[in-house]
Amino acid sequence: MADFTFYGSWRDTLGMLEHIIRTGENKVIADIAYKKPEFLQIRSLSEHEVKKIKKNHSVYIWSESYSQYPISFDSPDPKGYMGIEIQESGPLIHMGLADIYKEDSLFRIASGYIYYPPYFINPKTKRPYPPPPSMYKAFLSIKKII
Repeated sequence: MADFTFYGSWRDTLGMLEHIIRTGENKVIADIAYKKPEFLQIRSLSEHEVKKIKKNHSVYIWSESYSQYPISFDSPDPKGYMGIEIQESGPLIHMGLADIYKEDSLFRIASGYIYYPPYFINPKTKRPYPPPPSMYKAFLSIKKII
């Protein structure tokens, strides 16, 4: 397992995401409620895409260098929405997005983070497996960007 916490404004966060996207080494995927099992890849920081990711302040990072499996979705909730299943996908790095917001007339800072769990589940066999070594290397590269 690896995790790193950081702080910044929304502008800082968007700069980090833009840099991660520009490397071309990663797919940045919105952590949102999905009606269909089709993920939204963030390819640029258009107004529409920024609005989507700001809802949950969270994205997933998938890369050919460490991801072996496609994105997997949870079972739909009673309203028919589903989320991405981090342990049976990819594997994936989860990135919480830092922001500054106003609450009760006070400005607050929400921390950001990058994280991945200590094990993942093979979606075919349902057996756990450890994160590949290349995942930690990618984690460190993203950490440098932050």
